Amino acid sequence: MTQVCKKPPSLAYTKLRDTVTAYCNITAGEFRENFDEETGLYRKDLYCSDKNMTDANLLSFLILKEVRGNVYLDNNQLTHVDGLVNLTSIGGNLHLNANSINNLLGLSQF
Repeated sequence: MTQVCKKPPSLAYTKLRDTVTAYCNITAGEFRENFDEETGLYRKDLYCSDKNMTDANLLSFLILKEVRGNVYLDNNQLTHVDGLVNLTSIGGNLHLNANSINNLLGLSQF
């Protein structure tokens, strides 16, 4: 009998999982089902509004390359979006209302 060992998740995966479960109304199981670490694809909406998310929290999003749905980051404590610098595609809309953003360089790839 051959036993297949599954590769443990990376530190970046763990940080993103912990952030979205704390700030984005997503369970760990839902995250595991909808995120592909190899491609950086999240298959659904990310609703992270009204959670007091900070710039440091958003840096865990660096592993994301594509979101098939909308990304809601409204009404948080964000001053920049550097955590989105590797995000190349959003299937829906990006919502950043009611933050104190003074630097959009993290969106320069769009």
